[in-house]
Amino acid sequence: MDDVSFELLKLYAKRKQLSAQDISAICNIEARVIFESIQYLANKEYLNPCIIAHETTMFNIPYQITHEGRIVLEDTKKRRHHFIFNEIRAWITLVIAVAAFIKSFFY
Repeated sequence: MDDVSFELLKLYAKRKQLSAQDISAICNIEARVIFESIQYLANKEYLNPCIIAHETTMFNIPYQITHEGRIVLEDTKKRRHHFIFNEIRAWITLVIAVAAFIKSFFY
């Protein structure tokens, strides 16, 4: 999952429903750019359009996160946290190895 989709799912998890126009106002990004990402998430069935009584433009249609979207969001959060943790462990190991290598020259 790319960063834009991840951030959009996080926004939808915090709020009940949002439209592309709402997200555009929150993030200061053009609504057309946001709408493409929303359509991608809707095609993956991570977002569902809310039932509306009156006809609006495509940028004002509110969407809400689905159960599958919440599962993918939590899974992505866990995988990113695990990746960062492993990277930190790898860098610490490298620093210890380099320090031991340098110390071996002096003793």
